[in-house]
Amino acid sequence: DIVAEHPDLEAAFERLSRYGDRLHLVRASAGDGLPELHDLAATIDGGGVLFVDYLQKVAVGDASLRDEDRAIRAAEGLKDIALTHNIAVVACAAGDRGGLRARRMRTRNLRGAGGLAYEADLILLLNDKFDAVSKLHTAFDSARAEQFRRQVVFSVEKNREGPAAIDVEFWKDFEHFRFEPEGAHVAERLIDDRLYVE
Repeated sequence: DIVAEHPDLEAAFERLSRYGDRLHLVRASAGDGLPELHDLAATIDGGGVLFVDYLQKVAVGDASLRDEDRAIRAAEGLKDIALTHNIAVVACAAGDRGGLRARRMRTRNLRGAGGLAYEADLILLLNDKFDAVSKLHTAFDSARAEQFRRQVVFSVEKNREGPAAIDVEFWKDFEHFRFEPEGAHVAERLIDDRLYVE
């Protein structure tokens, strides 16, 4: 009844129903690591997807490693899983302290950035548009500033198989747990401490 009353929810439920029998959610524990993920990936048909949330929590077998080295080892292991089992691996990555304070998070702000930048085929980052855009665009326009608060910038930072350095904006629709699917290229100048600093 609830699904029938909400068109957006009905459409989402219909899409989920098409692949729901192939969707398996597995609760990970602090002890789960690369061997367990290898075993799980073996149960996924080639062409499937393994989502890992988050990469820095994957146990890599040596607790004495520094955070950076553990993240690198986890990224290497996840790439091996993808290649061995012919699946895609999508991993969320945590930001470092500097990244969590930055107005715009970049690849270099991820914990273990050196290894992640090398191992990943694709790196995507999300930033609130209000924080990521130059203040020149909002300083004297409160309506525009409010608009930017309701948008997110989706940046393709690395793409081994195609174009990178692409910034696309999407509207937040968090009351429905999603982003609006139609986006647009960001027209405004974004801050970047290498090219443009405020």
